[in-house]
Amino acid sequence: MVSKRERAAQPTVKSAINELNKQQHEALERATFVGMNAEETAEYDDRAGRINRLQRTVNKQSAERIADHESK
Repeated sequence: MVSKRERAAQPTVKSAINELNKQQHEALERATFVGMNAEETAEYDDRAGRINRLQRTVNKQSAERIADHESK
């Protein structure tokens, strides 16, 4: 079951995902013209990992909410 706290945090998680996706998009646009150095590539990879972890959290919470709703 998803707690009220977890449910309240979900918009914040989604906002974080959106911001990280925006940063990824900007990095790819820059890389198209000037490439990425090792530091920028590492930052890009770190953001991708954070996006994946946050998205898994959102997906898990959504699945729990659906299961909770269906059990009622």
